[in-house]
Amino acid sequence: MASSVEWNGDVRIPSLQAAYRSGLSLVTVVTKLHERISHYKTTDRAVWIRLQTLGSLIGEAEALEAKYSDLDHLPPLYGIPFSIKDSIDIAGLPTTTGLSGFPPLSRTPTSSAPVYDSLIAAGALFVGKTNMDQLATGMTGCRSPYGIPHSVFSAYHIAGGSSSGSAVSVGARLVSFSIGSDTAGSIRLPAAFNGVVGFKPTRGMISARGITPACLSLDCVGVLAGDVDDARRVWEVVRGYDELDPYAKPPSTYRDYSTPLSSDDATVSFTFGIPPPDVSAFSACSPIYLKLFSATVQALQRAGGSCRQVTAAEWHPFEAAGALLYDGTFVSERLASLPDDWLAANSHHLHPTIRAVFEAVVARQSTAVQAYRDLQAKAAYTRQAEHVFQTVDVVVVPTAPTQWTIAEVLDDPVRKNSALGVFSHCANVLDLCAVAVPAGTYPVPRQGGDDDEGGRGVLPFGITLMSGGRMDEKLLDIARRYENVRKTIDETGANSPP
Repeated sequence: MASSVEWNGDVRIPSLQAAYRSGLSLVTVVTKLHERISHYKTTDRAVWIRLQTLGSLIGEAEALEAKYSDLDHLPPLYGIPFSIKDSIDIAGLPTTTGLSGFPPLSRTPTSSAPVYDSLIAAGALFVGKTNMDQLATGMTGCRSPYGIPHSVFSAYHIAGGSSSGSAVSVGARLVSFSIGSDTAGSIRLPAAFNGVVGFKPTRGMISARGITPACLSLDCVGVLAGDVDDARRVWEVVRGYDELDPYAKPPSTYRDYSTPLSSDDATVSFTFGIPPPDVSAFSACSPIYLKLFSATVQALQRAGGSCRQVTAAEWHPFEAAGALLYDGTFVSERLASLPDDWLAANSHHLHPTIRAVFEAVVARQSTAVQAYRDLQAKAAYTRQAEHVFQTVDVVVVPTAPTQWTIAEVLDDPVRKNSALGVFSHCANVLDLCAVAVPAGTYPVPRQGGDDDEGGRGVLPFGITLMSGGRMDEKLLDIARRYENVRKTIDETGANSPP
């Protein structure tokens, strides 16, 4: 369909929706978007594992235009371009999970994951499958045979993982949103390292069927988007009970038990908790992260929040639950979805770091007694955390302790990876909802002699807000309140680091 309406390049959902209602052609958008994606390959060739051809995109665009000719009655995600992590099934397309050609982890499914079907039914436009840390085992983005994506802010710094390509595709404005998975922070960390929003809802509120398991009892499907509102729009489309997903929240407990806040009413207060200053997680933070986190507390107060520093005893369940994920027996679940003889027969095909991680898990020889003790500890920590959320609406932390260069991670891949999760692991073990939100930038020296006018670049800083299970609505309200204040800070230059 020919159109005289020009596209301004804005991929935010409301902007595209308004443009479509004004007569902007989907063919125009996908053609320009394909040009943008092709150009970005000169900057980073490791974003995609499978990309739709221009012909396929135009065909899908024309089919959508023919199906929805009434511009006043368009589906909620009509013509909105999205990417999806390559551990999520799409019928007829290979699902590699970062490992090509080795079933059951790599396969060509005959049916799609429900999350994908929901997006297509809402009119969304699939662009491609994104790169990821192999087998969704990693938080750096440096563990893929398809290359190492880098942050949209710096060619030398990690993109984060395991939903690495998904975050870059959103941060580089190649798509409006992406669907990824989060088992230990795999949506939130790459969101922080690419300056976008990463939302991990309460587990089981989005179907995890049709997704390669990492740790099946902890895996959570989530959304990466340019801002909180866009993440929420996508979540409202894909959320819902799937009776075929054994970990789905049943309808009787699915409704949101929180009292939503008015995102624009600064007179409605909320309470946010922060960890005590002497916790070990803060000692891992870079000095600039600590400074920016302090500025974040002030911004949350400007957004109507009342700050309460939780006690060491109250923070303990968060810290202890996070340690269970890799220091305890839970890591053994990464092997539970594999046939018994799969690792021995295929370990030589794995990325070297992934192979080392899996072999270390086998070498532990964890017992059922140890596993049950960890499950009992998880239940105790979850109950203790529930008490904290009776006194605060959200707990706020830095999303990560720092953002390393790719070279630093490759030099020490296991320890650097593990250290990144000090603030993120607990949300999965305690089944919290969490959203990572951009919280400013800070200057860094340019790498490799690549100087600009000031000889310095910038990297993003991000925070994560966490709340109790099924408190997603209130969490997103508070995140949007903070985001609005953050925009004002960015526009005025207030609270910018030197």
